[in-house]
Amino acid sequence: MKIIKSFKVVLLFFITIVIQAQTPAVIVKGEINNSYIVTGVETLTATQSITLKPNTWIKQGSVFTAKINPDAYIVPVFSNENYIFTRKFQTEMISTDGIVNNKDVIESIEYFNGLGKVMQNIGIKISPSKYDIVTHVEYDNLGRQDKEYLSYPETTGTIASYRTDAKGKTNSYFISNYSTDINSAAPNPFSQELFENSSLNRVVQKGAPGKDWTLGSGHEIKTDYSVNMASDNVRFYNVSAVWNENLGLYDIALGNNAGTSFYPAGQLYKTIVKDENWTPAAGNYYTTEEFKDKQGKLILKKIYGTSVVNGNNQGVSHETYYVYDIYGNLTYVITPKADGDVNSNVLNDLCYQYKYDDRNRLVEKKLPGKGWEYIVYDKLDRPVLTQDANLKVLNKWNFIKYDDFNRPVYTGEYFNNVNTTRLGVQGLVNDNAVLSEIKQTTVLNINGTDINYSNYAFPKTGIDLLTINYYDDYLNMDLDGGISAVSYGKTPVTNAKGFTTCEKIRTLGTTNWVTTVNYYDAKGRIIYVYSKDNYLTALNTIKTQFDFGGSVLETTSTQKKGSDSVITVVDVYSYDHVGRLLDHKQTINNQTQEVIASNTYDNLGKLITKKVGGGITNNRLQNIDYSYNIRGWLKNINDVNTIGSDLFAFSINYNDIAARSTSLYNGNISKTSWRTANVDNGIKDYVYVYDELNRLAYAIGDQNDQQEIPTYDKNGNIITMYRTDMKPKATSTSKKVMQTIDDLIYTYDGGNRLLKVEDNSNNPEGFFNGVNIIAEYTYDANGNMKTDANKQITNVEYNFLNLPTKIITASGTIEYVYNALGVKQRKIVSGITTDYIRGFQYENNRLQFFSQPEGYVYKNNGVFEYIYQYKDHLGNVRLSYNSSLSIIEENNYYPFGLKQLGYNNIVNSTGNATAQKYKYNGKELQDELGINMYDYGARNYDPTLGRWMNIDPLAEKSRRFNPYTYALNNPVYFIDPDGMMAAPPSTHTDEDGNVIAVIDDGDMGVYKHQNNADGNAPTQSMIENRQHKLGTSAGGEKMGESLTPFGFADFETYAATGILKPGAGARIDFNSTWATDEVSKIFAENPTLPRYAYNARTGKDWDVKNHTPNDNWYYGSNLFGSYASARDAGNFAAGAIAQLSLLPTSFSDYGFGTYNASGNSVWGSIKMLVKDLLLVSNPTTRGTGASSMFIKANYGENPLSSAGIEAGKNFGKILQK
Repeated sequence: MKIIKSFKVVLLFFITIVIQAQTPAVIVKGEINNSYIVTGVETLTATQSITLKPNTWIKQGSVFTAKINPDAYIVPVFSNENYIFTRKFQTEMISTDGIVNNKDVIESIEYFNGLGKVMQNIGIKISPSKYDIVTHVEYDNLGRQDKEYLSYPETTGTIASYRTDAKGKTNSYFISNYSTDINSAAPNPFSQELFENSSLNRVVQKGAPGKDWTLGSGHEIKTDYSVNMASDNVRFYNVSAVWNENLGLYDIALGNNAGTSFYPAGQLYKTIVKDENWTPAAGNYYTTEEFKDKQGKLILKKIYGTSVVNGNNQGVSHETYYVYDIYGNLTYVITPKADGDVNSNVLNDLCYQYKYDDRNRLVEKKLPGKGWEYIVYDKLDRPVLTQDANLKVLNKWNFIKYDDFNRPVYTGEYFNNVNTTRLGVQGLVNDNAVLSEIKQTTVLNINGTDINYSNYAFPKTGIDLLTINYYDDYLNMDLDGGISAVSYGKTPVTNAKGFTTCEKIRTLGTTNWVTTVNYYDAKGRIIYVYSKDNYLTALNTIKTQFDFGGSVLETTSTQKKGSDSVITVVDVYSYDHVGRLLDHKQTINNQTQEVIASNTYDNLGKLITKKVGGGITNNRLQNIDYSYNIRGWLKNINDVNTIGSDLFAFSINYNDIAARSTSLYNGNISKTSWRTANVDNGIKDYVYVYDELNRLAYAIGDQNDQQEIPTYDKNGNIITMYRTDMKPKATSTSKKVMQTIDDLIYTYDGGNRLLKVEDNSNNPEGFFNGVNIIAEYTYDANGNMKTDANKQITNVEYNFLNLPTKIITASGTIEYVYNALGVKQRKIVSGITTDYIRGFQYENNRLQFFSQPEGYVYKNNGVFEYIYQYKDHLGNVRLSYNSSLSIIEENNYYPFGLKQLGYNNIVNSTGNATAQKYKYNGKELQDELGINMYDYGARNYDPTLGRWMNIDPLAEKSRRFNPYTYALNNPVYFIDPDGMMAAPPSTHTDEDGNVIAVIDDGDMGVYKHQNNADGNAPTQSMIENRQHKLGTSAGGEKMGESLTPFGFADFETYAATGILKPGAGARIDFNSTWATDEVSKIFAENPTLPRYAYNARTGKDWDVKNHTPNDNWYYGSNLFGSYASARDAGNFAAGAIAQLSLLPTSFSDYGFGTYNASGNSVWGSIKMLVKDLLLVSNPTTRGTGASSMFIKANYGENPLSSAGIEAGKNFGKILQK
């Protein structure tokens, strides 16, 4: 609820008026001449104390009650300023009279000046101590917000009131609490932007909070704007796009002299960004140069740094070129290692290539080191079949079928050995009249699988189903026993319109299915999940209890495998008054309740202490303390200098001057130190040095040991790797001696594929140099490693997800079984069968362990025992201990993940050996048969080589790195996420609807996330990491689906660079139907297409995107059941009106496109239409230059707009029915 106040006070909705006193806080219902008179029944409530003033009278027969309630709600008193007051109710009530305690409501207020600019933001009583959290806002003389202040907790004054001294108190708070980061003489608890002296208001410098990052410190982010000079030598690549009737696409080809000529001076916009480590002495190092053409398309990204070229490590430029056809489509990405050379071998080995059809759809693409991939679309431009190089050999395709709402209903494999070309299959799709499937009451059997869907859309024969999705209700489907169940007193709804109700996923290579049924409450929250795995004979259920605001209060999970007894796990959560997690308690079966964690926060909501482990009646096992710098970067886990009763301590240094390390300012870690209570309990440390591209250059331990020194080529391939460790003592009195364990030299083919590795150290530790032959590693057509002669791997077989199903070595075979989504279900090796069931792991049908948030649980003599773990900032398991505080194991790692040896390697037998395989990044080490790779879910990683053994499924998101690179070659800072198949992104928001992540994962769901334990919203990287454990939802509450794939993404950046990020200011108002209302107003006018086109021009009444409640194109709301941005809503309206008009939709599409391309000029679009119709009459002449921009697929519209228009046309078709 929002209350808006102007100069004339108008309060909306309900208001309770009280008189508030401060310190002691007291609520008084009547006050006359400083006396308090009770004449009937009165209750006096205060949060701190009650003082009855002189002349207080309580008349005979009256009832007077005085209460001290620290959580009592006090109605805020607002200052006489313009404001917007917002309430988010946490407890169900019918009026504001129901607000009793602080937990009932979360309140905030924004104060505005007379020009409508925000002066101050206040989170009312939202600090853990129930203080206001205040954010000061100020502007420069031109009205620009050049400083963005950090928030501070206000401990005095009237709650919710405007604080006139907020700036000074902000300074004081950070001087007091971050004294090492702040210069008290010139405090800067704010980020600050310096603008160029022009009307463009472009930012030329940006400083961050803290004295080391303030403007003038030399550690700002600096940006220079200019145009290209001839000396920049920006290569010009000309591309022809000629229609090929036989292939059904535009054949692309670089011109004969492509890349040999250069752009003339002044033809490109040039931007230079210098990061916080840049100094004038560095010259071009630590800079990124971008060159864009006049349409804003990225042409060249140039980064300067040191790489191995022709055998020498030298300073060079790393240039990534983006090449477009005459229609503006990205056709080539030329990676740095290509060095501008574009012969056919270089294109195949080092470049990205893309081809399009006459509807501007991407139909063929090739990634470096991987064969061609093919995409077939239906008439609604939905991808319905895909094929990679391995599937092509088998004449197989992956298919997907949709319902009328563009939701995937079932997927599978399609076999066709007659029409084997993409064009042939595209023709079959085009000839099929029906595009979507419908749910039906009768059961249809497709190749042995029963479904309750039709089979009208292509393909109809030769198909094998892999996944099935049901929506909206629970009728007419096989739930495999998953009937509705009451969850915490709530009966699930039977009408779940818009939600996935049942999902069936096949176990690959079998006829078994995993059936998952989701049941919802009236708010669309999942309250009961039933999951049955017929292959592993496992049954899981989860019941969830939510509070009114959506926080999980309790879950009851059950796990049953085969004839085993049911394991019941009850998790109970408690929160503070604004939803920060305080306690997590867990009960397994009937055992004593365990306290998993109890959290304490500072006054800004950062987690500062986590008390872990122990029975409910016992003391906590460990108190883990956290501290941060002024930028919120983690600095300490406990104190390495005073370890006390802590078993582990860890510190991170960035910019502080420390022994042996160099101060870094861009977030790279310069040094880590740690200490344990193990046998060798001295302080250990690692110093890190990076090259100019932020790649790890070397790491060295505190005794100049444990060194790891890589070098790289221009694509980030590791060229050499040098490692050392300390030899074990020969005797108890002798000294340790450093030894070289790896002196590796890598050899590649013409691209990024590793051919061989030789170790000049002759030391069997680290990398095992098994052979010395020309090709020690070989690959299949998808770039997956097939053989590894050093590990005696003679063959690796893969499924269509590029996951290994069988690894054959000289000493045995490892077999893997997955479901159709790539989730590993079983591993078989050396007589041991390991089953993986939703976090529970079995060996030969005997439970080994299951995970809990702070470690794992295993069964010991019939009793479930808890093992707790310390993890570092990367999620690496560093130390495990039991309830007796006995250290089970300790792990320390080289940066790229190889475990260090030589100290603290004792493993306590009371742990679980299977659980202890989870180490680096918390991933499982596949150590059977000497494989020694970590399983990340989508790929396998070799820590001795620092490389993946498969191409990154998301390689196109970071094209300047080779697709085998681990963690962008900065494993101290990054965690490489699990790869997923490139597809439309899911959208993720914080609890207030602000879009915080868009992730390329094939799920168009919109998910809302609660804040982290520190009170801050999760970041995109956090969401990506959570996805690996929790699926595409990342643990968020699914609110629905997005209307278009990129409605809330910065599509222009994505189109140019392949990088997905939220659009600026993107926010979804989940309770709003603004988009539906706006579009419905247009429909109500029943406009003709010309009338609509005229009134939808920029700034006109029907230009939906320019009339949003917050003046942002990325404002999201509900649009007929989907969430749409304002831009989507406008395009949706255009498509629907076009569909409902009497004109062919191709005509309206053509008009929309030319209107858009002409800069929204009616006369300009008419001229383009006439020109195109006269000059270009058939597809064979496209690309000749006669009309190079406007007769093309989407008719000049960008793909984002086209997606919204197509959605609108589909809606129009429904209305026509």
